[in-house]
This record gives sequence, structure tokens and C-alpha cells, in this order.
Amino acid sequence: MRKSLLTLMAFVIMASTANAQKTFMADVLKTEKVMVQNHQDLKTGEIKKPMKARKKIQLADNEKIMGMYDTDEVATASMGIGLPSYPGNLKIATLIPVSAGSKFDGGKIKSIRFGLCQPVGASRVFVITLTASGNIGNEVISQDVETTTAGWNTVELTTPYTIDASNISGYLIGFDYTQTNTANAYPLSFVNAGMSVSPTYVYGNLGQGLGWYNINAESLGNLSVQCIVEKEGGYPQYDLIIGNTITVPFVKGGSKLQYGNAVWNDGKAIPTSFTVGIGIDGKEVDVITKDAPEFTDEGVEISGLLDIHTDMEVGEHTLSMYIKTINGTVPTEATDNDMSSATFNVYKESMPRQKQLVEHFTSQYCTYCPIGISVLEGLIKKRNDIAWVSIHGDMQSGTDQYTIDAGRYITEFQTTGFPSASFNRTFFPNQENVAIGLGFNESMIDMAVAYIGNLIDYSNEIPALASVAINTTYDDATKKLDITVSGQTLDDFTKFVGSDAALTVYLTEDGLVSKQLNQGKWITSFTHDNVLRKVVTHPYGDAMKMSGNTYENSYSVTLDETWNKDNMHIVAFVSRKPSSANRYDKLWVTNAETVAVKDAATGIDTAISNGADIKEVARYNANGVRLSAPQKGINIVKLSDGSIKKTIVE
Repeated sequence: MRKSLLTLMAFVIMASTANAQKTFMADVLKTEKVMVQNHQDLKTGEIKKPMKARKKIQLADNEKIMGMYDTDEVATASMGIGLPSYPGNLKIATLIPVSAGSKFDGGKIKSIRFGLCQPVGASRVFVITLTASGNIGNEVISQDVETTTAGWNTVELTTPYTIDASNISGYLIGFDYTQTNTANAYPLSFVNAGMSVSPTYVYGNLGQGLGWYNINAESLGNLSVQCIVEKEGGYPQYDLIIGNTITVPFVKGGSKLQYGNAVWNDGKAIPTSFTVGIGIDGKEVDVITKDAPEFTDEGVEISGLLDIHTDMEVGEHTLSMYIKTINGTVPTEATDNDMSSATFNVYKESMPRQKQLVEHFTSQYCTYCPIGISVLEGLIKKRNDIAWVSIHGDMQSGTDQYTIDAGRYITEFQTTGFPSASFNRTFFPNQENVAIGLGFNESMIDMAVAYIGNLIDYSNEIPALASVAINTTYDDATKKLDITVSGQTLDDFTKFVGSDAALTVYLTEDGLVSKQLNQGKWITSFTHDNVLRKVVTHPYGDAMKMSGNTYENSYSVTLDETWNKDNMHIVAFVSRKPSSANRYDKLWVTNAETVAVKDAATGIDTAISNGADIKEVARYNANGVRLSAPQKGINIVKLSDGSIKKTIVE
């Protein structure tokens, strides 16, 4: 068995989150880069420790905190966050999901409190509904605040607001403040607390006109905003919350399915026992009992292995985990977060995985990008199967000289900040984007390399349903590079990839020396490697030219005069084409390969071997058009051993 169980449990421990509803807000503008700035040298890609259940605020029996965390934790002045590039009056809010039948439905919001690292003068608290479809609705609470202080600011509402969650999906809860670009520019408190992280939104003009912006601050933790909700009759004595169910994305029929989760106590008392049901496609297949549970800061871990029958239908299935009983009784109160599910896919067979595609998102103007490069350099020292492509992008502070239009398309659907990278385009559990941040603290690089190695192992649970072979010829005189990518596919390829199948071909170059920002200082002679120079196909990939269970696509490229052929590589991979239906979790790079351009065949042979074991399997003219018979002039001949020869037909 591969070590993905270790990886799976690492996700449960390092990124354990409660079952928070993900609401798409159609009225929110999507920002291209992480916009918040830090008061100190806090890097947004830092590996987070598990969120701790710190000391809770003292409340009456019929009161409870509604927020993304319910403790007194607030950031210190030195850890304040701000947007000094956008001075002026702003609104900032966090998204708090609330569903019909939840413990807060029917309760009254009696006060709102928000934490600050620096005073912001006068303010205002507000609550805005989100419609059932996720759009921004009405402002239902608005109350002015005369003055503010560092730490918690509690605002008792003149008119308490009764929560009616029947036609909403949640609330935007926040406050107004004046953003400055002076010494008091970092008033916002984000803390690493709670069982999940909610997006933070800012209303203002942050570059695309006046509106709500997601400022992509999830890696900083949760914004310090909470409501105190009073409810007649109080809250349940026993109440458990189950986290996000995590499982491997694919499992082979006849093997074992690995899964994991965690359970937290959110009631007034600790239960003496509870059971968790495990279901596949709505049918219970196992029950896990926890007697005398000890609820730690990370909750109670629930994990195991399930037998997957050899004859289970190939395709997508659903794994569910749910609180079945508490103290031997089926819970009936506050059950909206008692179940969570994840999908997995059953397949029959897999080919060997050739290379691991690493799409690295970077910029010359990104101050922490050299750290991200150090992480990936550490990775390639550990393994020899990496196909590394560095896709450069522009930032507000400057235009990167290696940015290309096709690279912008590739960046847009995978990441919201630099430095970051995706690995086989796998969407990992509890992540916000396909790419993960690489801005780790320098002291954590070794840990980051091990962590990313685990991510790659996890991505390899996705079967290789196609092979990738790259054959090339190059003409020094014309700088013309001919590329043929071919391979075979398995029967399951159609099931899992089908009409979305795409072949993508990149050209990269090493050894490009130019400037690079590094932790606030410019390096004038920084060596940029693996730089994406050209996308030979469409940025989202080309349709594969299939013949039965084989494919073959051919391309011809003229290299730019400024490119050094000896420093260039071709990277080709087969994946699902990005679309609105599979934008995040089903991109699935099924296999990848890379070759050096300098290894391309450059000679013209006047004869083809007639050896008994090597036969001609395909013939093309100089323009890459397939021929049914020899044609006068240069012919490119593909042989059965995978090699390619050039010959002159007179």
C-alpha cells in the first residue's frame, strides 16, 4: 500500500476544519493577488499549526458565540494586517454560514464584537444577508460606534435582530474603518483559531471599481468578528460537530478506501460516548464507537479503511460520515453540522506515472518568490520525476519581463497569489485553490519539502490512464522544432476524462539572468530557470487525435532568436480541460513527460534500418502532415522503437 494514508492523516491534522458551507457570492469581485499587507514579516504561505480551542468567552447559559471562532483570541499590535495601498473608507466582513434548523436559527443577535490591533476611531457594525443562491442581500443590522480601542470592541445592539435562516445561506458580518497608509495602517486582527477559515471581504475600490472584493486572506486565519446570540430555551446539552470528510480521490476496485475526519464538542457537557456512521452511496457500511472520548484541540480523530469490492461500478461514489448517536441516543437538536460527505472514484487499472507536473506561479516583483523557488529546488533534490514549469505573472508593483499571455490564462484558474504551485493539478482537501502557497518561512523549508512530497504522493492516487511519449526533430538552420506527442490510453480513460481530454505542450527555458525582488531587496543577476516561453497548444490544451486507444498530435514551432535551444525543455501532459464544471477539483493530470530540446534528432539519414525488430509505423512531410506513402523531399519517419528519423526521398 502506498503511503497516502500518512498524507491523508496529515491533511486531517494540519488542515482540520469543521463542516463550513462554501457559498459562492456572485456579487463579489475576484482579486488576482493576495491584497492584504502585514505589519511584520508574516508569510501567507506558512504551514499552519492545527487551530486551537483556546479559552472561551464567559456567556450566559442561553447565549452562544456565532462566528468562525468562539474564543477571546485577538492578534497583538505587532501582528496587525492592513491594506495601505487602498487608503480611505472601507467595509470589512467575514462570511458566516447559517442554515435553516441550525442552532442559531430563531436566536437573537444581541451584540456584535470585533477585534482590532490598532484603534480606527469611529466605526459602524453591520450584518448583511446572503440569499439562498449566495448573492448579497439586505443590510439587516447597522449601528454606529463612536470610538474604538485595540483589542475587543463590543457593541450592544439597540434593537436585537432575530435570525430567520429559512431563505438565506448566511451573513456578511463586519465593521467600517478608515484605512490609512501611515503608521496606523495595520488595524485588522486575523487569528489562527476556529475549526474552519472563512473568506474575508472588503467593500471599496480595490482596482476594479467600487464593490465587494475577496481579499484572499484565508491563509492568515479568521477575521476577528463575532456575534453573541441569545436563544430562548438555550442550546443543546450535548452537541457534536463533524469536520470535512477526507478521502483519496481514486481507489482501485478490490483494494481499500482510506478516509479520515475529526469530531468536536460544541455542547455544554462532554458526552460519555458517541458513534459515527460510515456510508457509501447512502448505505451504511460501518459504525465507529468512541467511548469516554477525549476532545483535544484537534477534536477526536475518526479514520479507517473500507473494503472496496472488485465489482463495484467504475465511476464516482459518495462517502458519508455522520454523528449517529450521542450517549446512545440519536441527536435531534442542532443537527445541521452532523454529517459531511466526500466523493471518490473507483477505477480498474493504471499505467505507471512518468513525471509529476509542477506548475509554479511566480513573479520578478514577488518579494517571497525566491523562497518558493528554494522549496521546489529542495523537492527536485529529493526526487527525479519532476517536470517543473515556472509561469511568470505581473504584480501591481511592476510588469514581469517573462509574462506571456498564455501564462495569464493558466494562472487565472489555479492561483490567487505568488509564490504558489500546483502539483498534477490536484485539488487538495481544505484548500481554496488548485495551487498552494510556497511562501514558507525559511526555517521551514525542509518541512515544506516533505509536506509537498506528501501532496504529490496524494496526487498519485489519481491513476495514470494515458502514457505520454515526446519525439522531436530540430533544424539548426531554420530553428524549426517539430514535436510529436503520442501514447496509449486505458479503457477507464473515456470514463474519467472523456470529452474533456486535453493534451498541453509547454516550452521552457533555463538560465535566464535578470532582476528579482527578494525580501524587499533587488537582486540584479538572479537566475530564472524553467521559465515558460511558449504554450505550443491552446493554454487549456488541445483535443487529442485519437485512433482507438492511441493518440498522436504533431506540432511545428520556430524558436525565437533570443532563446537558447540548449537550455530548453518540452513538457507535455494529458489532463482534463479546465471549464466551469471542473474548474477546481477534477482537472486531473493523468500523466506528464519532459525532454530536452537539445536531445532532438538533427541529422538527416539517407537510409532507414530494415532490421526485423524495427519497423516504420508512420511517415510525415517536413510540415508535419502525415503521408500514406514516401513523398519527394524530406520525410520524417517514426519507427516502432519510438525513434524518429529524417530521410530524403528523391
